[in-house]
Amino acid sequence: MPVAYVDIPAGVNDGAKKKILQELYEEIHEAWPIPDTRVLIREWPNEAVSQDGRIENVPMRGDSPAKRNEDLQQLGSYILLGASA
Repeated sequence: MPVAYVDIPAGVNDGAKKKILQELYEEIHEAWPIPDTRVLIREWPNEAVSQDGRIENVPMRGDSPAKRNEDLQQLGSYILLGASA
């Protein structure tokens, strides 16, 4: 019996949860076609989540595409510098 846990922010609506559960089930079942696949959602309140060592009671959200690009470029530079040292 495959089992998966998904951590999400508290307050996600039921329609979004249903979509997450269905899509994850389909992917797991495609990889391991074993009966009785289970997906469990764990909801976390904002004040129980730390990002970069900070605990802040603000909604979880993704960074903007520009910020992610900037972070990836910095990471790439770090990896290149580390590889040449």
